[in-house]
Amino acid sequence: MNLEDVIIKPIISEKSMAHAGAEKFTFMVSKDSDKKSIKKAVEKKFKVNVLSVSTHIVKGKNRRVGARRAEV
Repeated sequence: MNLEDVIIKPIISEKSMAHAGAEKFTFMVSKDSDKKSIKKAVEKKFKVNVLSVSTHIVKGKNRRVGARRAEV
């Protein structure tokens, strides 16, 4: 996987902004990337030294599409 394809976008929320004050930043990354590739991509893109990477898989929300419920 190309390092430019690892980071999709930053997550902007009240909770992530509170963590940014403690120099912890939140990004949406591709599902098939691992912690080593995330660390390399952040270090290359932002020219910083990454101490650790924490990951969390967020399940999609159920939405009604027509007569059915589908996961979006």
